Amino acid sequence: MTPDRARTLAASTAFLRWRPWIVAPVMVTTLVLLTHAAVPLRQRAGLTAGFSVMLAFFVFEAIRARRSTVSERALLGSMVFTELGIGAACALSGGLAGPLLPMLLAPTIVGLAAFGRRRASGGVLGVAAAVLLGLVFLPVGVPFAALAPEIHRPIALLATAAALVLAGTGAITLGDAYGAARADTDAARDAAVEAALERSRAVATLGAQVAHEIKNPLASIQGLAELLAEDASEPRAKKRLAVMVGEVARIETIVKDYLAYARPLAAEAGEVDLGALVTRVLAGLEGRAARAGVTLSCAGEASIRGDGPRLEEAILNVVLNAIESGGRAVRVVLSATGPVEIEVVDDGPGMAPETLARVGTPFFTTRGGGTGLGVALARQVAEHHRGTLSFVSAEGRGTTATFTLQGAP
Repeated sequence: MTPDRARTLAASTAFLRWRPWIVAPVMVTTLVLLTHAAVPLRQRAGLTAGFSVMLAFFVFEAIRARRSTVSERALLGSMVFTELGIGAACALSGGLAGPLLPMLLAPTIVGLAAFGRRRASGGVLGVAAAVLLGLVFLPVGVPFAALAPEIHRPIALLATAAALVLAGTGAITLGDAYGAARADTDAARDAAVEAALERSRAVATLGAQVAHEIKNPLASIQGLAELLAEDASEPRAKKRLAVMVGEVARIETIVKDYLAYARPLAAEAGEVDLGALVTRVLAGLEGRAARAGVTLSCAGEASIRGDGPRLEEAILNVVLNAIESGGRAVRVVLSATGPVEIEVVDDGPGMAPETLARVGTPFFTTRGGGTGLGVALARQVAEHHRGTLSFVSAEGRGTTATFTLQGAP
């Protein structure tokens, strides 16, 4: 049994414990009113017998409910028995025109609330419909004539009030159970998310440690391979060693990008002059831009509270992608109206929609030798600064990458 189901049955058990205290006054008052009215003795005897059996059953259930939680099968039997008992009482007091008909709503509503979409709900609803159908076809005056208005009204008022109290008590009790179950579910979900995040942080930390440990052996292998390539006399050996050096360099790039991606944001944020930062980035990339035939320019001023080295790394990655896009110019535009915006605009060939949709996915790249971590790193840095990194591109129209940043908290 699921915890939610157990909680619902516990709430239903509490309802059964309270039910005799609500029903008994209605039954006793009805019998007193019938005794003081001109009601046939057989009718009073029938209702007295019926009420006695039902009340005895309710008291028995209340006693049992104090010892153990009711089962789903026992709860269904209780609701069906109550519906049938109320139907019999209605038949003895005027059928559909009798004052006790509103009482039929209570077990039906509580049963549906307790069972929900289970098959048992169909049973509760089916019995209620059968009782109503039986009362519809019951001839008027059979087995007894309808009660006089002066006695019908107070009994109907009592029956309606009792039905409302019973249905309300059941609905509130079950509602509290569902609310508690929802709270438990939310707490379990939050705990699972927190545990997943903790595992993710642990895996990222372990990955960063492994990557850091790999760096030194890679540097040694690369250095030795370069020395061997210089000393090798056979062209085939030189070529193989050159491939080896290139592959080691590629692994080293992946490790470096991963370490940058896994490194956390600085604990202490400071004021960052983005104009000076972008100028420094462009100056460092002048040589690469010149070799690619790309001109670099910057416009605007802005400052933000944040992690300067991480922002510089993020902007450098995006500008480097723009340089290698195949265009002739890359322009960086700063804006400080509202959230700080940093636009990196290139006039390259642009990207197809399917490529644009995957930009920023780790290890997805359209450049040979790339890792795809550069844009992922830049997007992570933007999120750390309560912002976003978005791309607008179309084939033949270049690409605009836009940082929109609120600043570090």
